[in-house]
Amino acid sequence: MQLNQIRKQINEIDTVIESLLEKRMVCASLVAEAKEQSAKEQESVPVIFVKEREDEILAAVNSGEHTDAVRYLMQEIMGTSRRHQYRLLTQHGVFSESVNGSSSKVYSVLILPGKLTEALQIVCRYQVQILSVDEEKIFFYVDEVLEAQALCNQLFMEHISKNT
Repeated sequence: MQLNQIRKQINEIDTVIESLLEKRMVCASLVAEAKEQSAKEQESVPVIFVKEREDEILAAVNSGEHTDAVRYLMQEIMGTSRRHQYRLLTQHGVFSESVNGSSSKVYSVLILPGKLTEALQIVCRYQVQILSVDEEKIFFYVDEVLEAQALCNQLFMEHISKNT
């Protein structure tokens, strides 16, 4: 097969992927709305990152020659969906960007490049609800301010975060 024929196939596949990703983002918007409504009814903060749900999706990735690539792509897609949900809920006033140093129980930690996995391993050991995660920042909700300070300090001391 000629290179230009292969590229034509790739372009056709990319068009299908783009359409499916657009549909997934519409669903992510609907999930954000449902989480917002549910949180209002329960008088709580919506939880964006649900590890069990993401593990379930990753477990459904079939084994095969390209499983690692597919798993990585699914993790990226889920991260994009989380960021989209977080942005929507921030626009609706559910979350605030000015979190550290305020009386809010929502905190953020700026993560050093390449340290996200290490950061999540540490954050998961604390009694916090992860709200949003991307390559640069983790937003979390915590009932105890001292717990948040301890977590932020540990990430900083282990050279994982940019701020305390």
